[in-house]
Amino acid sequence: MKNIYGDIVLNSKKIIVQLNMINEKLEKYIAMQTNIKRQLLENFVWGISKGLGISVGIVILGTVLVLVLKELVTIPVIGKYIAQIIDMVEVYLSQ
Repeated sequence: MKNIYGDIVLNSKKIIVQLNMINEKLEKYIAMQTNIKRQLLENFVWGISKGLGISVGIVILGTVLVLVLKELVTIPVIGKYIAQIIDMVEVYLSQ
């Protein structure tokens, strides 16, 4: 019987330690959520980084698309239409 009670006590102590860790994390989260200035700053930085990431991604994908389209110009059937699209893009970019 002593072994069972010893295991229960040991498991209880482990649970208490884990609950204390969860409580500390929860207190930090609540403190972070109540700090309006920090929230505004974090959301602002997140928005800027997201906007920059989207912009860079679109530029890279657009460049790859234009390079692929330039290679497809040699195909007789589609080449004429793709050449027109490329010309329109180049005219737009030169403005």
